[in-house]
Amino acid sequence: TTDFRPDTAQAWAADLDGILRLLDDHHWLIWTSRPAPLHLALAKMHLQGHAEYFPNPGEVLVNAAELSALERALILYRHAKNAGLGGEAKGIVKAHARLVIANEHFTPERARRFVQQGLRELVQTKASSKDVERAIKREIDEPTISMKKSFAALGAEHRGLLVAMLDAGSGGVSRRDLAVALERQTGSASRLTQLTDDLAAHFLQCEKRPRSP
Repeated sequence: TTDFRPDTAQAWAADLDGILRLLDDHHWLIWTSRPAPLHLALAKMHLQGHAEYFPNPGEVLVNAAELSALERALILYRHAKNAGLGGEAKGIVKAHARLVIANEHFTPERARRFVQQGLRELVQTKASSKDVERAIKREIDEPTISMKKSFAALGAEHRGLLVAMLDAGSGGVSRRDLAVALERQTGSASRLTQLTDDLAAHFLQCEKRPRSP
């Protein structure tokens, strides 16, 4: 699932230590989900034995925002190939592929949604080139259905943090300003670090800026 549920970390925390102890040259663990549950699970368990050698997720993390144009194109191509598109749909992908992969909001999931859902309607309606361009922008720019489901599944604390983000200002906000806004919105900022860690890489993009000399 691409939905984010903070409670999944609890389940992983209970089982991850035992899983890691079973890994060797012939048994691998390939993590193909968002990193937040893994970060939380590792934080909650005491690594011992073979578990101490678990790689830092940052060493193998794939950030969609850092994908090259070629990597994005390959992702789009593979989604198109997997969908078994007809001639008209293939023509739309070929003609407008650059517009899809150049969008700053491109993610593999949004590309998949466009190929599997958006293309069907465009073919059925015999959409013009301009209509296709508008549809691509809409599909890639707007939050996916899974994101809406994820937001609906959040608890009150996590929703409060997102509201505080809006209260703290537009664009990027500092941790200090976010703490002030969170306390203003919910009455307490004591769990700011935990809440931001929970939502990092899904709802929030956290950056560490170098300190001024």
